[in-house]
Amino acid sequence: MRMGRIAALLCATLLVGACAGDRPASCGRIVAQPGLPSLIGTGPSAPAAKLNRLILLPPEDGRSIREGMAKRLAALDAADLKKERPVRILALSTGGAWGAYGAGVLNAWRQLNPDETGIELGGEKTWRHFDVVTGSSTGALLAPLVYLGRPSDMTSLRSNYTSISDTDVFTERSILSLLWSDALFDTAPLRKRLGRIVTPALIEAVAAEYRSSGRILAVTAANMDTGEADVFDLGAYAADDSIPIETRVRGFIDRIMAASAIPIAFDPVFVDGCMYTDGGVRQHLLVTAEVAAEVAKAADLLSESPQDERTGRPTVEAGRLPTDGSVRKAELHLIVNGDIRVTVADTQRGLLNISRRTFTLITDEGLRAGIERLRLLGDDLGWSVKYTDAWDITLPPGPAKEECEPDIVDGRVRPISDNKDMFDPCFNKKLFQLAFDKTCARKADVWEDPYQSPGPLFVDNATSQSVRGSCAANAD
Repeated sequence: MRMGRIAALLCATLLVGACAGDRPASCGRIVAQPGLPSLIGTGPSAPAAKLNRLILLPPEDGRSIREGMAKRLAALDAADLKKERPVRILALSTGGAWGAYGAGVLNAWRQLNPDETGIELGGEKTWRHFDVVTGSSTGALLAPLVYLGRPSDMTSLRSNYTSISDTDVFTERSILSLLWSDALFDTAPLRKRLGRIVTPALIEAVAAEYRSSGRILAVTAANMDTGEADVFDLGAYAADDSIPIETRVRGFIDRIMAASAIPIAFDPVFVDGCMYTDGGVRQHLLVTAEVAAEVAKAADLLSESPQDERTGRPTVEAGRLPTDGSVRKAELHLIVNGDIRVTVADTQRGLLNISRRTFTLITDEGLRAGIERLRLLGDDLGWSVKYTDAWDITLPPGPAKEECEPDIVDGRVRPISDNKDMFDPCFNKKLFQLAFDKTCARKADVWEDPYQSPGPLFVDNATSQSVRGSCAANAD
């Protein structure tokens, strides 16, 4: 998609306005006083200030997550009486085509950590290395396959992110059709592609794993009607046998599409009468208060909801953290699909150039704030917080050694240049392979402290070949 064409479409939209039809239904989630709930504590060691950095769901929405977490923790306690094995939470960020980075890291991590398998489905065992898997935007596309984690799921993850192109995600709308549209592009191709992945068999597999383990699979989308970040508990939804399987398939796809519907570019998605767009509008990285509270053994008090007289919002009291060693430690793994640093550049004048730079800065700040919020949460609750991003994936200076190479700026893989497609299979394939090789080489050190990055890892052809042996099989 050439940027000039995007600019023309955007300008046309601004000039003619929107003449879209009426919405299909009213959002039943709208309340008299909407807004994110706040939390207050009951003592000096209360986790109130800690949990208020997280999304707290309405009681009906949060119940399934709390019940699932309680079941998972009980299973861990039964298998590990000394509580040596930490609860592992994986949060997959926004990032568009850069989701190939997360796909590469997780394919390698799966091969480096093949143990902790679950039930057998379709002749393969699920992977229970992570107890909670969440995603926002492109992270929502990654999450279901990572949650199951069977070899075939990881292969599907790789093939989808290394072969995807613009035509697999969207089609251009004519200037005339924009008069009746909600977005610049039609994402019917992405829905069709998801339909080949999210089948009745996959829904049944997610449901079986959820019922067996209680592990959480959740994605977030921005509710345009309430202004809140809503969370879809996909595990519980898949396991709801009261809903016909065909409806669950459509609903599962709807929720993933909603979580990845980039505003203005992609159509919003209606779920239960509410309009949703990309989860990154509100949350780049998702961890809910219900998950944290269950791990911290403070969930028993989270159901109380008096009104805060000053704000008019629900207020939730949380109890003190146990100090007797009864709380299992937690590891929070954050995968940033991209990097959290903005290159210094002379921004050219013009509506498109300034808009694009502004979007880059806003996205970067959202990721930084998300990482900082979760790092502080980890400090408060005694959790280990680690992250990985693509900043330290580099290529050696010099001419390209392969026919298919991504853009290189100052020796580093950089986003697609202005005259390239938004989703370039060449770029994604290279990014996936470099992420895979980096993870194989560093093993556990691929997860960094958010403020102690180890610096660039230069990967040339020779190094790439040598580090692949660290994994059970390479990504090619």
